[in-house]
Amino acid sequence: MVNVGFVRRLPLAEILKPDIMKHQLFFIKVIFILTSLVTLFGCQKDDDMFQVIETKFLVDKIYNYNNDLIAEYFYDNENRLIKKYVTEHLGNNYQQEWASYSDEFEYHHGLVSKIIHTDISYNMFNYETNIFYNSSGKITKTEIYKNGQQISSNSNYRYKDDNLTGTVKYNFGNMTYKDSIIYNNSENVVKYLYERPKTDLIGNPISGTKITTIQEFSYDNHSRPNFNINYLFIYEPLPFRELADLQRQLSTNNMTEFIDGTKWLYSFNEEGLPSTIEVKWKDIETSLPMLLRIKYKGIE
Repeated sequence: MVNVGFVRRLPLAEILKPDIMKHQLFFIKVIFILTSLVTLFGCQKDDDMFQVIETKFLVDKIYNYNNDLIAEYFYDNENRLIKKYVTEHLGNNYQQEWASYSDEFEYHHGLVSKIIHTDISYNMFNYETNIFYNSSGKITKTEIYKNGQQISSNSNYRYKDDNLTGTVKYNFGNMTYKDSIIYNNSENVVKYLYERPKTDLIGNPISGTKITTIQEFSYDNHSRPNFNINYLFIYEPLPFRELADLQRQLSTNNMTEFIDGTKWLYSFNEEGLPSTIEVKWKDIETSLPMLLRIKYKGIE
């Protein structure tokens, strides 16, 4: 079992900075979690009649286990998320060292069309993400730019009955490989299948072969807090990336377990929204709990 005192965040765009650690101080890459805007329905009884009352809350600020402010969210007068600002405290041994980044959101026809990522600590990691939609408001293409140059794009988003069913599809040799996203009746992603070729001893893909990796997930029955951007499944609104980001963003409820792997433990406020989220990684112990404390604000 690995024991670590603190672990560093993986930058926001995994596709931009894969397997890069901003600090060589730590043994593993870590990624917290966070939340945002939620709609909660309550019932009031009046002469045997129930009236549904809609109450909305936005995630306002997020704190760590030590109650250090690590993320703050800003909204416009239409309650649209326009900025996320993250200040990451690097642990008790590095009290003077902080790492910060911000994400700013631009809108077109009411949907997020661009995300501008500014890494305040390391501007070499600045980038922009452009998002394109079809007439139904479904994401059809994303493009990532760095220093004005396009470095990646994806147009493999596939849908069925308005649900995203895959984001990966490519050919190698005479074989086609893709992923598959499977939902349950509660609109939670319960299974993710990913096809890839077998590899030789040094990691080279072997043409004409195929293996399928299967991941499974479980959930609670509470509403998942969001930032009024539930449609933006390509983006992690929490301050740090975590395992199964895509599957969590696509689901209605809070993921509680990556089967045989990471677990998420929640406590809830009086409105039934997550007030804390603690991450438990398989076979990894930390000196302090990897926990987020979530503060909301009510809106009209």
